[in-house]
Amino acid sequence: MCAALDNAMIRCSDIRSGVCISNLFTDGLNVPLWEEAAISQSVALIMKRKILAQSLMKLVREEKGISMCFKPDYADAGIVIRGSGATCALIEVSESGEYDMDYCLALCTRLRKETPDCKLILLCPETDEEYVALAVKAKRANTIDDFIFYDTSLEYLISKLCAM
Repeated sequence: MCAALDNAMIRCSDIRSGVCISNLFTDGLNVPLWEEAAISQSVALIMKRKILAQSLMKLVREEKGISMCFKPDYADAGIVIRGSGATCALIEVSESGEYDMDYCLALCTRLRKETPDCKLILLCPETDEEYVALAVKAKRANTIDDFIFYDTSLEYLISKLCAM
């Protein structure tokens, strides 16, 4: 079950597992702030690195208008995006294992059809030249909207997410 904060704009009832965080709280009068201003950005984190997801979610609590949902099960990415109303998805490409570049690019192709309004960003290893070339090719083909490398700072990653 998804744990949502009180009066968060996003509804997590359709998401079976994961964590959703929204930084829109009440103004002290029990009036949700989202009634006054809509969320400008909602991000789905589709990744295995829980520590990165938790760090991002903690940092964006201070950024007005950003909400995040974390889901470590890539197969449910479309459900998470639709259920949370995500406008952007950050998808981690694993250096090895099941969720490699081929899997993630196939996922992005499917998500592009299922959720065409959601911007797709790959989080990629910078040390694998083949992965870098595939990410560039995918961006040029509009399979993804952008990519970012593992070694970037959280602040840069957040600014990239805000710009989408």
